[in-house]
Amino acid sequence: MTTLRSLLLIFLFIPALSLAAENRPIRVTFINPASADHPFWNMNTQFMRAAARDLNIELTVLYSDSDRFKNRELALNTLIQRPKPDYLIFNYFFSQGIKILEAAEQAGVNTILINTDIPEREFQQSGEPQTRFRHWLARIIPDDFDAGRQQADVLKQAAVARNLTDDSGVAQMIAISGMRDSTAAIARSEGLKQRVRADPTLRLRQLVYANWSEDVAASQAIALLGRYPQTHLIWAASDAMALAAANSIRVHQRQAGNDILLAGFDWSEEGIEAVDKGILYATTGGQFIGGALALVMAYDHAHGREIPATQRSVYRKLDVITQANLNHYRDFLQPQNWNDLDFLRLTRTHSEHEHYTTDTQGVMRILMSGTE
Repeated sequence: MTTLRSLLLIFLFIPALSLAAENRPIRVTFINPASADHPFWNMNTQFMRAAARDLNIELTVLYSDSDRFKNRELALNTLIQRPKPDYLIFNYFFSQGIKILEAAEQAGVNTILINTDIPEREFQQSGEPQTRFRHWLARIIPDDFDAGRQQADVLKQAAVARNLTDDSGVAQMIAISGMRDSTAAIARSEGLKQRVRADPTLRLRQLVYANWSEDVAASQAIALLGRYPQTHLIWAASDAMALAAANSIRVHQRQAGNDILLAGFDWSEEGIEAVDKGILYATTGGQFIGGALALVMAYDHAHGREIPATQRSVYRKLDVITQANLNHYRDFLQPQNWNDLDFLRLTRTHSEHEHYTTDTQGVMRILMSGTE
């Protein structure tokens, strides 16, 4: 029995061992769900490129321009090309992601899902990583529910501290979310709603969906402030929408950072700068690390290290940045510093870690320790 088990293990590791033995770069294709100039996804891609240089990964980035059908087409074309990539990293689009998993399984290409989770109604088709689809190695997903709740909590605390409440001591809020079929937007919004339900002194007047559009968010902010003039808090599911709202509320003679506090998501360069200037009160982020962590897992897998069963579905806690803690993150958020980081420190091949460090604070500590 021991001999049979050993033979089975050798058989399972043959692809990874042969790839490492070839002494060539690991071929990874990343299907970027946005355009090349998208602030958040550009940050994600830049961080991945820095990691790829350290990990001997030949990284190909394809852009789907926020089109779910183009996203699928790019992935399917990649899976039939020669040579095929060793690993495919992508963002799950509703109704299209399952088709990519199926095609990758048939092609024998390993996949890692980042940033967007699988909708509940499609989960029966997908199952967990390495169950129905053996080549689907892992998913690395932000804990958007907790992030939505956390951001609402930070805004509420700031409202109380600055006395931005109505006559009965209630902080009134409006919320601008992303797309109705985006798992990230849905989870963030549900986290927000849970926080509101738990606190009678925080009132959500209305939540609307802007489809991630800055123009729509701007017009919605104007309309909602006109409808609910006692609002002092604006929760937005992205920095871009929060900044658009900050600009548009001047129509009502309201001032961002003064009588209106706004918060967004993504840790975009513009969002961080706005927090520094006091235009946004907060931005919640850290998602951009997920792509590099996927490369780290691909690197280890290519060198014969299986992903721990407990980490095949990783839900990463996001952090909230305000003026009070911005300096703690400032150096890490500078793209010009990323080439000085040693991403091999995050691997299990070149460290004594039994499990991956995936939380933002932990990743920062490991990567930044080599730059001191």
